[in-house]
Parts: sequence; C-alpha cells; structure tokens
Amino acid sequence: MFQLSKDEFDNWKSQFVTSNADTMRLRRPPNAFSEQGVAMLSAILKSEKAIKISIQIINAFVSMRKFILTNAQIFQRLKSLEKKQIETDKKFSDLFNAMESKASPR
Repeated sequence: MFQLSKDEFDNWKSQFVTSNADTMRLRRPPNAFSEQGVAMLSAILKSEKAIKISIQIINAFVSMRKFILTNAQIFQRLKSLEKKQIETDKKFSDLFNAMESKASPR
C-alpha cells in the first residue's frame, strides 16, 4: 500500500467530473494498492467477502494491462500527434508574433 503523491492525486481528481470541492472532500491523498500488494493482501485475508473483492481487484489490474497492451500503438500515435501539435502551435505563435511586430507602427 502507498499514498498517492500530490501529482498523482491531482491527476486522479482530474479524471472525475464533479462539482464538489477540488479535494473531493478528501483531506489528504488516498492510499492505493499495487497489484502485488493486492495479491499479498489476498493471501492473508480469508473472509469470503475479502476473497471476492481481491479477485475483482486482480481482474481489474488484468483488464487494465490488456487494455494498455491492446492500445499501445494508439497511445504512441496520440503521443506523436500531441508532439506535432505542440510544434505547430509554436510555429503559429512565432508567425503571429512576427506579423504583429511588422504591422505595428514604428
């Protein structure tokens, strides 16, 4: 188990569209379990409910891993497009700045 960093917490909050306060009523970043942590926890928690929840959490990790692997090429293309868009935005900004400086009276 670990506590989310401030950046992780901010990113996590940005995943939810809510009208609540920006902390979502949390006073500090929540604790989270790694996949290995859930597996270790499931080895010691023996109640029927704990076993069912551990299986659901492990299945969620498996689903996330499959999703990431299945869509890795799309993620790479999005990253490439984002980089090109940033470069294009900078070129337009430079162009507009140059046009403004030549259009302004001297």
